[in-house]
Amino acid sequence: MFVIELERKAWKLDKPPKKSGFLVGFLNFSRFLFALSILYEQY
Repeated sequence: MFVIELERKAWKLDKPPKKSGFLVGFLNFSRFLFALSILYEQY
């Protein structure tokens, strides 16, 4: 859960230009999946 909280804080700090919003959204989604994979490996 601690990793997810850090990711949420990182997302809030990111304020990208609108034209690159899709790319940043995709990167954030991949980071979210990466955090989930780490949590699943722990259990």
